[in-house]
Amino acid sequence: MDQLPPEILSEITCLLPTPKLRYLRFANRYIAYSVIPVLFRSLSVINTAKHIKGLIKFIKQSSTIARFSQKLTVFHATWHMCERSAWENHPLLFSGKDIRINYRKSVVADKAF
Repeated sequence: MDQLPPEILSEITCLLPTPKLRYLRFANRYIAYSVIPVLFRSLSVINTAKHIKGLIKFIKQSSTIARFSQKLTVFHATWHMCERSAWENHPLLFSGKDIRINYRKSVVADKAF
């Protein structure tokens, strides 16, 4: 595949879903550079200071990738208010893992709350 002209490789990568492109990048450097324009043409960020600062840092460190970005989506995040006891056992606190254990003294729960 590293013998293909960049135009043909670009056409192929446009047809692949994003998860496949991530794995295809690991084939070799030629393919990795060919996938960048397709993989990073659209960026998304949540509208929190932490995430926007991370995006700015990413763009400054990766000028090649930023050059190919055509679309930026900023998601508006709203946070639900709840009691401490509900928050301590909420699955989102544990990256979506459904962990139903009492974490009242958890450092993770304290930091997140």
